[in-house]
Amino acid sequence: FGRLTDAFFWPVLDVLVWGLTAQWLAQKDAAAPSLVFSILTSFVMWRMVWFSNYEVSINLVEESWNRNFTNMLSTPLTKLEWLIGNLGVGLLKLAGAGAVTALTILFAYSLNIFALGWVWGPPTTILIVFGWAIGLIASATILLFGVRAQALSWTLAFVFLPLCAAYAPVSMLPSWVQLIAHLFPATYAFEAMREAVLQGRENWALVTQGLALSAA
Repeated sequence: FGRLTDAFFWPVLDVLVWGLTAQWLAQKDAAAPSLVFSILTSFVMWRMVWFSNYEVSINLVEESWNRNFTNMLSTPLTKLEWLIGNLGVGLLKLAGAGAVTALTILFAYSLNIFALGWVWGPPTTILIVFGWAIGLIASATILLFGVRAQALSWTLAFVFLPLCAAYAPVSMLPSWVQLIAHLFPATYAFEAMREAVLQGRENWALVTQGLALSAA
């Protein structure tokens, strides 16, 4: 039940809260529909980062909670196989959670976030890989310091939230934060999608930079 809550309940609730807030803030703006669409798109994209991170790291913590970690290590299962299994199941859950979130946005606000079509492809790849990287860092820290560091499973990704320009352009950040923001691949994904939503054009330079940093 806890995992279902993380995957479906909180995203739907957040969509309703963020969507209403965005509509209220933009109600006197002629570009209100685009602004609401941009904020909700950013929310869906951030969920991809958080969920990818969470699925990698929380599985390790759950093995400890269930006192199954030693049992798992005594099997022929390799670390790489365990990791690939987690990533695969995580992708399936992410697809399910993404579909539910998109349907909520469609029915609640009559906005189809998938109307952008294939433009979602590269930024989604960037965000998922970035989330995996955060999850691996959290897992490594938990293995190093034990379960007392388990809170990193669900909190570490939020450290990057203000640094990746998830909900506002990089130009809105202080100049010194902008320098940090450009170190993270997710920043380029958010900026590229925001440009696609608000200005109707794809910035392939940003996408390429984001993909290169994801590979690194």
